[in-house]
Amino acid sequence: MSILSMVMIAFIISLYLFLILVRREILIAAKQKRGLLFICLLLAAVMLFLSIVDYYSIDDLIQGGVMVLLIFSFLLERRGLTEEQLVVNPLHRTGIPYEKISKIIVRELPFMNGVQIIFFKEGRRGFALNFDQPVTELLAFLKSHLPKTTEVQIMG
Repeated sequence: MSILSMVMIAFIISLYLFLILVRREILIAAKQKRGLLFICLLLAAVMLFLSIVDYYSIDDLIQGGVMVLLIFSFLLERRGLTEEQLVVNPLHRTGIPYEKISKIIVRELPFMNGVQIIFFKEGRRGFALNFDQPVTELLAFLKSHLPKTTEVQIMG
């Protein structure tokens, strides 16, 4: 096994551990994009096929398997609400502290059977996350975690 293969294996193990730790911190998870599962499965199948058909050594097979695991790591990504912050990028562990959120807009999405919350960070439009949870549950959670000065606007 080459040094590159060992480094790739170490990287993928640390990536999965990190994503699992971030995933465990999230109390209310946002919806994942619908096409993500299909795209990941398709890309993983193509990568696995290419690594099996066109390999010259065992290292090529190992590196192809690591690439498939890297593609599947996108399925472990999770965004949402934690106890201290808003996680919008799972690879950026610090997230956005609730103290920096100045305004939120809550919209019900009847065509998606969900709720969209748009967060404004320090007066500028920030991120929009979609949730499956009921509006009352989300608002109760946010009111207990956001500062009292945060403006909450509910759109029907």
